[in-house]
Amino acid sequence: MNQAEYRDSGDWWNENHLIIPNGTYVKTIKNTFRERSPLKGVFIGRLHVFHKGIDLLIEACAKLKNEIDGVIQIDIYGKDQNGSKNEITNLIVKHGLDNIIKVKDGIYDSEKEAVLLDSDFFVLTSRFEGHPMGLIEALSYGLPSLVTTGTNMAKEIESNNAGWIAETEIESIVIAIKRLIREKSEIEEKGNSAIELSRSYDWDALAQKSHSVYNKLIKKDN
Repeated sequence: MNQAEYRDSGDWWNENHLIIPNGTYVKTIKNTFRERSPLKGVFIGRLHVFHKGIDLLIEACAKLKNEIDGVIQIDIYGKDQNGSKNEITNLIVKHGLDNIIKVKDGIYDSEKEAVLLDSDFFVLTSRFEGHPMGLIEALSYGLPSLVTTGTNMAKEIESNNAGWIAETEIESIVIAIKRLIREKSEIEEKGNSAIELSRSYDWDALAQKSHSVYNKLIKKDN
């Protein structure tokens, strides 16, 4: 759970609460932005078309096809979910986006790290999320991220200058992609901001925070 989920859950919880979000470890290596065309975007996660808003991303790219061909490329990595890989591939072919969006098998561990380090930005256009580990991990490698409000982290991304945000709708994603292209020169700066944001989700920092709160509760009860 994150702060947004707690807030949206209403009065179900005790006002004396401790939120422990998903975490990551501070990375010893980080993404280095390279001046190149096309810019390389990446999605890594479950290939659940509706949940992850992959259809929204594809439809947005279709509206920008002539503007983004040769300017950005997005690789979608994930394990097939009941034929979802074919569904995504068919959408890509339908809109003639073969040169812009590629769908690939799931990647893990060192292979995933290599892909993140060789990308320029992360994409997550979900309709809804809990607290997305894939996004937190991408931030920790220094990848600025294009996200929708459905990810539950849009406000953090925006307030920390760690990427670009959109509503969970096609036209808003179109605007965010255009802004990303316009702000190409800011990608390195936003990447550094992404790392700083990810530090708030460092497991060691979260453990220290939890320990401190538990100690206060114990002392209060005594």
